[in-house]
This record gives sequence, C-alpha cells and structure tokens, in this order.
Amino acid sequence: MELPMKQIYDILLAEPSFIALVPDENIFMMNIPEEYKRSDIGAILRIVELQEYQTKHASNKPLYINYSFQLDIWEKDLEKIKVIKNKLDFILNNFNLSKTYGVIVNDEDLPDTYRLIARYQGSEKINLI
Repeated sequence: MELPMKQIYDILLAEPSFIALVPDENIFMMNIPEEYKRSDIGAILRIVELQEYQTKHASNKPLYINYSFQLDIWEKDLEKIKVIKNKLDFILNNFNLSKTYGVIVNDEDLPDTYRLIARYQGSEKINLI
C-alpha cells in the first residue's frame, strides 16, 4: 500500500480542474519550501498525514487500515478559496474520503491571506497474503 498522503497527492495531480485552481508546482507533502511562503504566488496546498491505524482483525491479522490527513490551503482571494474547498470535497468524496473538519481562517503568518484547514479520513482493505 502506498502512503495515504502520496495517494492524495496523486489524486489531486490527476484532476485537471483542480490543477487549474492550484498549480501542481504549488502542491506539497508535509513541508512547504521557504520560497513558497509568500502571499503573492497564488494558492498553495500542503498535505499532512495525521494518523494511520489498523482495524477489524481476523486471525490476529488486520483487515483494514484507517487513516486521516489534513489539507492546508493558503490563498489571498476568499471567493477562490471557497471554490477550492468545494472542488476538494467533490474530488475526495469520489474516492470515499469523508471530511471530518473544515474551517477557513485568517493566517497570522501570511498577512492578507486566508487559510483553509480541511481534515479527511479514509479506510482501505489490506490484502492478506
């Protein structure tokens, strides 16, 4: 199984309508390079895995892996961040990932920039070999 945050990264990069909103060069896993921590380069997205755990055991072997992750999106335009939020929900819901938390706040580190914080969770069956 691939890391959940890498799966999310690949899902978003494969969606042209999302890349039109957040360019692929502005999508990061875990860390954002310093040169991107500016409010003048458009939307920036960071994917961070929050937790991963196994459930539903049979014969002492796990059957499912559950995971949750957070997406942080920074954008100056409030209307655009709302469009990004709706697009994310639509795309990720198509992959059976459900939102567990979402809020838009003013970011203290980037003046005049909004930050969307969205958490999702998913579950995947483990192939027992």
